[in-house]
Amino acid sequence: MAKKVLWMILLIAFSIPAWSQKILSLEDCIEMAQKNNIEIINKNKEIESAESKIGEARSGLYPRIDLIGQYQYYFESPSQLIDASAFGGQKGQYKKLQFSQAQSSSAAFNVQMNLYNQSIFQGLKAANSYLNVANFQYLLAKENLTYNISATYYIIQTYKQNIKMLDDNIKSLSKTAEAMKLMKDNEIVSKNSFKRISISLENLNNEKTNLELNKLEYLNMLKFLLNMEQSALIDIEEINENYNSEITNDNISRTDLKLQNELTKLSEISVEAAKSEYYPSLSLVLGYNLNGNYGEFNPLKTINDEWLSSSYMALKLSVPIFDGLSKYYKVKQKEIDLEINKNNYEMMRKNADKEVADAINGVKSNLNSLENNKRNLRLAEEIYNSSRIEFENGLTSITDLLQSQDELNRARTNYTNAIINLKISELKLKKSTGNLN
Repeated sequence: MAKKVLWMILLIAFSIPAWSQKILSLEDCIEMAQKNNIEIINKNKEIESAESKIGEARSGLYPRIDLIGQYQYYFESPSQLIDASAFGGQKGQYKKLQFSQAQSSSAAFNVQMNLYNQSIFQGLKAANSYLNVANFQYLLAKENLTYNISATYYIIQTYKQNIKMLDDNIKSLSKTAEAMKLMKDNEIVSKNSFKRISISLENLNNEKTNLELNKLEYLNMLKFLLNMEQSALIDIEEINENYNSEITNDNISRTDLKLQNELTKLSEISVEAAKSEYYPSLSLVLGYNLNGNYGEFNPLKTINDEWLSSSYMALKLSVPIFDGLSKYYKVKQKEIDLEINKNNYEMMRKNADKEVADAINGVKSNLNSLENNKRNLRLAEEIYNSSRIEFENGLTSITDLLQSQDELNRARTNYTNAIINLKISELKLKKSTGNLN
């Protein structure tokens, strides 16, 4: 039953007409992903957010303007006790008096501007550094996405090529099985010999089924990276067996190192921002006020229909003197964070050198493996063709034929895997040197 279900899945997934499927090149996939991938879209939003931080930090350089209005009505006006002697009364006695009107209205127009505040300038520097961090994070996300898509694409190509070679093996072995059946029916070969080739044919079909399912799994992964619906019908190009036998080591220009360097700069700014709290600040304040009073409830009425106005200018100077060493410990924390970021950069730089060296060795190793597997494939093809001719002429056994068939199958698979391993090692080299895009 389980086997029937597998075949039904494969029938639905792989019996769709070729014209209804979109064939995507690797370049198509990378371009689509960089436009549609959710992580890339979010990183782009983070850049927009960082740009807004710059505007927020710059706002501290502009004046702040406020318009304030207030209406107040006392149901019972406040009173004060006054020494009665002030009004000709007896000393030691107090009289309750009300000095305010029941209704009061006021309006104020205030302007405040920072003339000197070191924290604002440090905040503006930090905001610009945040923008650089967001840009590097965006580029790093694009590089990682390019790597993941390329690696997934190569793996799918491997499955496609292996399936294609299995089809060739199945067709060839099926022809041999048909001939064996005739020979068995005419009692030229034994039933066991025919069973052996039938079992081998069944094993190849099972192997093909597994490869088809694995290919479908990675196609679904590719759709996810491209932010496509899983129901989308796509396929990719056949494997390109051409490869570059020369190892190129471009200059290292890694985005992750640039990002860490920018984070270190941001830590330096954070230290300066913490120290800036020791500096005094100076601001200018301008104000204009209107006040009106009335003895009864009437929001639009004032005494004598008159509003009392006042205006002023003030310079506000704030000089920090002592805060219980709060700023001292804050600076200390920022300096420790700066040392950590410097250490992280040095560690990442050395790791980058190691990754480049490992990637170069990987390319060399896979180049050598590819050449060996290429020679092995030619030899396996020669042996199989010779064994097939000898079997047809009755010069060798079915066991030798099946063995040469298995060896050819392994040689083809190893050759395809070697090509993909080389492409992935070249991909790692590009990523390790920062030249993936």
